[in-house]
Amino acid sequence: DESRMILIATKEKALVDKIYFSLHINSSQDVLMYLTESLRIDKKELRNLKVKKLFALHKIYNNQKISYLYKAIRSL
Repeated sequence: DESRMILIATKEKALVDKIYFSLHINSSQDVLMYLTESLRIDKKELRNLKVKKLFALHKIYNNQKISYLYKAIRSL
């Protein structure tokens, strides 16, 4: 019987991936609208995200959309 490891993304990584592959994200406002209206994520849940993790992912991805995500979450 083989042991299998399953990796589960953090909430922050899952959102980064979702925003990275999303079209029509051109500002922090676009990100907030997408997260709260299209994905229907409550702002309270967004406020609970770990900003330090988002910042680290922002540095790794080096992508404008991820920068917008980071700025949007910090603004809440």
